[in-house]
Amino acid sequence: MPTATSVPAVQRFENEVFFHLKAHPAMSLPDNLAGILLKERFVRACAKSCTVTHIKKYLLMRALVELFTKGDLQTSRNAAQIVRQTIDEISIFLRVKDGLVPLNVYGSMNIVALHSKFRHLQLTYPLEFYYYFHEADDLGLEGLIDPPSPLKISGLHFN
Repeated sequence: MPTATSVPAVQRFENEVFFHLKAHPAMSLPDNLAGILLKERFVRACAKSCTVTHIKKYLLMRALVELFTKGDLQTSRNAAQIVRQTIDEISIFLRVKDGLVPLNVYGSMNIVALHSKFRHLQLTYPLEFYYYFHEADDLGLEGLIDPPSPLKISGLHFN
């Protein structure tokens, strides 16, 4: 039985949400980085306080930590420089039934608000967010706003 000073081993929060973070299929990185940076993640966060900007910051932090800890010696030593060169900007997309919705203009919107705003587009559950790392020379307006949908790439896009 927990006392006033002890905390239960597993604590569930009311506003807790779980979602997938997946690499955008159109994104390509060199082989030595792709195995480290292009991983699918299952994330737990607070639905009211987690925003699109927080997701971007989380991805940057994970990229740096994983390059530092899982890369070869040269990659680990240069992790910060590699992140600066490889990830100039991150685009986040929300998966809906018929494609992806770019969320770059919704940086301060939390997950509850995103759910309310895009529910009519038939969101997938658990929620799926796709990320796209842009290099400095990859920041053309087309790529930043709407890289090809993974559904189009896999032939599942519905018009």
